[in-house]
Amino acid sequence: MNDDEDSSSHPLLPTGSSSRPDSPSQYAPYPSTSNSPSARSRLSLLLSKRPPLSCKGWILLLFASLVGFSLSLVFASKSGNGSIQVEGWSWKTRPKASEGLVKEGGRRGRNESYTENLLPNINYITSFHIAGLNNEIITQFNLLHLTYLSRKNAASPVPYTPVLPPFLPHFGHLTGGEGKNSAPLLRFSQVFDIDRLAELLGFGILEWADLKEGFAGAGMGGVIEDEWATEEERQATKAASAGQTLEKIGAGLEKEPMGCWSSSMAVNRGNIIGNGLEDYYNFKPIWTPLPYSLFASTDRGPHHLLLPSLANFITPPDNRLRTEYLKFTNDEAQRMITSWDKNKTKEDVFDKKKGWIEPNVKKGSITCFDLLYYASDKGEEVREVYRCTPPVPRNQGPWWSVGQYAHWNSDLRKIGVDTLRKVIGLPEGKAIPNVFTVHIRRTDFMPSCPDYAKPCLAVSHFSDHLNGMRERYVDNVTRSAKDWPVVVTTDESDPEYLAEITALGWFLVDHHALNTKHVHGIWYPSLIDNVVLSLGRGLVGTKSSTMSILASRRVEDWNGGQTERVGPLESKWPYDPKIDYSLVG
Repeated sequence: MNDDEDSSSHPLLPTGSSSRPDSPSQYAPYPSTSNSPSARSRLSLLLSKRPPLSCKGWILLLFASLVGFSLSLVFASKSGNGSIQVEGWSWKTRPKASEGLVKEGGRRGRNESYTENLLPNINYITSFHIAGLNNEIITQFNLLHLTYLSRKNAASPVPYTPVLPPFLPHFGHLTGGEGKNSAPLLRFSQVFDIDRLAELLGFGILEWADLKEGFAGAGMGGVIEDEWATEEERQATKAASAGQTLEKIGAGLEKEPMGCWSSSMAVNRGNIIGNGLEDYYNFKPIWTPLPYSLFASTDRGPHHLLLPSLANFITPPDNRLRTEYLKFTNDEAQRMITSWDKNKTKEDVFDKKKGWIEPNVKKGSITCFDLLYYASDKGEEVREVYRCTPPVPRNQGPWWSVGQYAHWNSDLRKIGVDTLRKVIGLPEGKAIPNVFTVHIRRTDFMPSCPDYAKPCLAVSHFSDHLNGMRERYVDNVTRSAKDWPVVVTTDESDPEYLAEITALGWFLVDHHALNTKHVHGIWYPSLIDNVVLSLGRGLVGTKSSTMSILASRRVEDWNGGQTERVGPLESKWPYDPKIDYSLVG
């Protein structure tokens, strides 16, 4: 298959169909408004009166028809609602995700205010991140799910528009710990097809780059170390980047204050989980803790934010709970703050004389949150939510409402598909066969292995699961599964461990050999691994890894495949083919 073709023609790539029961009517095919005869009826009339044509005549007629059709498209009128109309018929074009959501011709310079580009009749909503690409993807999905819930709020629906922050690089999550917060920021639209997602969700989506330019070119805390660079190139890079941190570049510029809600402040005794976006976009969040009543109680106290309760809290604009909570006389806020520090009062946090700003909830402003990772509909642990581990239903939550519709950006998908072809030895343009994919995460998971469990997360544990899965496919799905290739992604770099993988005849996505970082950039080993894993007809992942969890959902919901996960305790309780590991988590 040629990757420039529609991906729906390939059984292993995501299709554009949506089973969502509430798909927006505004994206239905645009109805024809012309009363003139259809193209088909006019052609039938013409052919009924024609004299007999020779073969040459038929060719000339076909050629003339194609020319006429092409010219009709050139001169077709484009209506204001994004549809292209030709006499007798029309079709709907896909709108841009950001269409009509920001001021046209607004100033987006790094020294400009982001508020200059907000429209007065729109409610905006945003949040920030926690470590690791896939954790950040989950946070983005949770933000979009919160937007979805706020729009479905029966009491007072508020049409919030999400503003997605870029993905932040994090030490330990880029190519096995080489990122060290030094990679460039990555836009959501560089990973996912944001226009398609907005169409399927039924509401527009912005990115922070639509509101303001960041300090592009500044490292997020260091210099990118390229392991393939020569020593002269490394020294030149260090010299050119000397002192170019965001803190120094932004020095002397007054940061724009932004009133924001904090979930981490509420559950971490007043402490904030920081990130570099305030430096990158030059704004200063002023935090207000969310009330404990919005969290699910656990043995450790309030921890997981309840997204439906949060949706009610921010809608409608005159929400009584929110209004009362922000008053100095409110007891809940005082009890919360006293629990952090018995000597601290509410005035120490909510005092406007000390620079406190009430969080925005009005139209023409941004309602912002520090962290939406630890959040769910009913207080479930985030990994349970995305695994849909019983009793979590499969038709609820952020994966159901958002995640399954977030398909890869076409450029990224093509890179991932081309990488898969290269790894399994297929020529360019050759159709992708059915494959099993395996994700082995070890480097930062080994400390969770008990002392008695040796070897931990061994290759044999993954092969036991894969062989059991292959047998079920052969018995219940197709006998050809016995010959499906196995493609492995891993953060492990130990040569002996990698040799065990290839000794099984499995194909290893070796980014060092592929020169991935040098060809595509430091983000791409992780991005390509995500795409490759999603192309599997069956997947064996690593338990508790959010990368494995998201890949499993894509394989299950996009490809109709089976998935299992291997945990660190497998050495104590070996693989048992009688157990349904797809439900273990």
